Amino acid sequence: MNQNEQLEEMRQLEATLQNLLVKKQNLQSQLKEINDAIKSLDSSKEAYKIIGNIMVKKDKKSLTEESRSKKESIELKIKNIEKHQESLNSRMKKLQEKIIKNIKKTQ
Repeated sequence: MNQNEQLEEMRQLEATLQNLLVKKQNLQSQLKEINDAIKSLDSSKEAYKIIGNIMVKKDKKSLTEESRSKKESIELKIKNIEKHQESLNSRMKKLQEKIIKNIKKTQ
């Protein structure tokens, strides 16, 4: 792999990392909303769910369970993204070391 190919791979890794960061931020925002909803459900007597443009009364227990399930799913997605980020960061570090080594060889 020549230096231009290595630099292109580095750019692609950076773009992928940027996309993962955006996805992670969106999931963290959703997680905050769900945590807020769970807190509200814990302190309320009645529960409502927004479906489309309408608000429907729903069983508090089932809505809480549904919210907790969504929370777990989002937390798992965030963990997977973090693992992917770690893997890409490791690949980038190795690639940077290769590039620097190649640059030193040509000097």
